[in-house]
Amino acid sequence: MRKIQTMQKTPFVAPEVLPKVVPAPTDGWDAISPLAAMDPKRAPILDNFVPRPGWVELRGGYTAYVGTLTDSPVETLMVYRSGSAEEMFAASGSIIRDVSTTISDTNVVTGLNSARWQYVNFKPAGAANVIQLVNGADNMRQYNGTVWSTPSITDGSGAPIDTSTFINISTIKRRLWYVVNNSTLTYFMPTDAIQGQIAGSQDFGSLFSKGGYLVAASSWTVDGGSGPQDYGLFISSRGQIALYSGIDPTNASAWNLVGVFDIAPPIGRRCLLRVGSDVGIITQQGVIPISQALPFDPSADRSVAITARIQSAMASAAML
Repeated sequence: MRKIQTMQKTPFVAPEVLPKVVPAPTDGWDAISPLAAMDPKRAPILDNFVPRPGWVELRGGYTAYVGTLTDSPVETLMVYRSGSAEEMFAASGSIIRDVSTTISDTNVVTGLNSARWQYVNFKPAGAANVIQLVNGADNMRQYNGTVWSTPSITDGSGAPIDTSTFINISTIKRRLWYVVNNSTLTYFMPTDAIQGQIAGSQDFGSLFSKGGYLVAASSWTVDGGSGPQDYGLFISSRGQIALYSGIDPTNASAWNLVGVFDIAPPIGRRCLLRVGSDVGIITQQGVIPISQALPFDPSADRSVAITARIQSAMASAAML
């Protein structure tokens, strides 16, 4: 009689599942690293979350601030500051409105051609604060805390200068500087002057070997403060920066060209952003801090960009 052997099956034992702690993405959005190699403190998608030191906050909602504006989009928000007083204005369509309170808004300037203004707060010595604003389509406007006006700017002979050609405005060395639309020309005022005869002009065309036009101007400090070591920075549409040192652009011996540097082309007229004591430039290679960009060639811009981790997403958005 043959003996029949049977095989006993080993009972299935499920593998032990160990918990894995996934940290909050406090390092923010990462749109450039491979997913498999990405730091766990970063996120490939970060919609409606705001990274904070040590935690992540859900983005809050919104409430309507002023509900009586027209269907035209608000293209500029301007804040006037004088001492502890603050007023806010919104440019929409052909109108600038006072939106300092949520109760109601009031038209303060009408009949305009563009709502995209560039502006500065400026305080002349011994006078009230003003905001001056330009848009390249309308005459320059000014507000002193009480009255809106249209300042008169004249050349060296006293002839009026068409301020509707001013597309950008900046303060450098206690002077107002005006960038002329689609040009490499700037005008600058006497120290602390807000209207009247210009102190001079400067054309940067001979410095911009790649062509283009002047986009914006700014001051840049290397010591964290505001003083004689500040530089005057002038950037072209092709990404060339003319850097000047000195205190008086009317005096050739007191206003010196430091150099002309190449970076990636800037995006738009509002391409300059204060980042602490530094100046960031919004470019096609990301937001480049001047202190890091100037020692490098343009091919290295991406590595020093503040936005290096989201460069691909930023480049795609800039092309839309």
